[in-house]
Amino acid sequence: MNVILLQAIILYQSFLPNTGTEPLALSDSLMMTRGTGWPFSYACQLEYDSPRDLVFCACGGGVYVLDCAVPENPVVISSGIRCRGFAGDLHYSPESSLLFVAAGLAGLEVWDIQDPANPQCLSRLQFSQAIRSVCVGGNTACVTFNYGDNFITVDITDPENPELMGSCDLNAFPGKLDIRDDYAFLAASTMGLRVIDISDPAVPEEVAGYSVSDFARDVVI
Repeated sequence: MNVILLQAIILYQSFLPNTGTEPLALSDSLMMTRGTGWPFSYACQLEYDSPRDLVFCACGGGVYVLDCAVPENPVVISSGIRCRGFAGDLHYSPESSLLFVAAGLAGLEVWDIQDPANPQCLSRLQFSQAIRSVCVGGNTACVTFNYGDNFITVDITDPENPELMGSCDLNAFPGKLDIRDDYAFLAASTMGLRVIDISDPAVPEEVAGYSVSDFARDVVI
């Protein structure tokens, strides 16, 4: 999987002009001025399905699904994930083959990737603000927003009908987040790391924090 992640990093920094089934040459990563047509633009986020050697690459308003079984020749097997907003963050749950997309003003989109060549949109949940990040733990999705300090939990027990559960206000500008057990860890810009207890998803509560000297943009647990 290390080789696949190395290849994914190359794709992360590039435009992806190929939308068919022909392999992507490594030189394609240098085509920084080539336009690919809406909804795809620059690559901004990655997720991967290790058992199936798949990489999901968010590019503008869409997500490419790539087969990286042969790391030297990653192949685009689908460009069918067309979001209604900018795909700024991804979370993939391999146990359910569900891809969660933070799609800006379009909200939270849930895609079924059981057939990676033919992904299906199961639902969309809109908010009053543009969603910035998403992370999933069990049957709970946690989301933050581009502007504002809300942290919101969503019940995804039924992925076709996600429902709002709870929220808490953070005195911070939220960035990316990650979940471990009953806690969500949030990179919160100048406010550093914030820790939110989500043991009761209907009543999330900030319980700890750690200040940093610069901007905290991302966190991995």
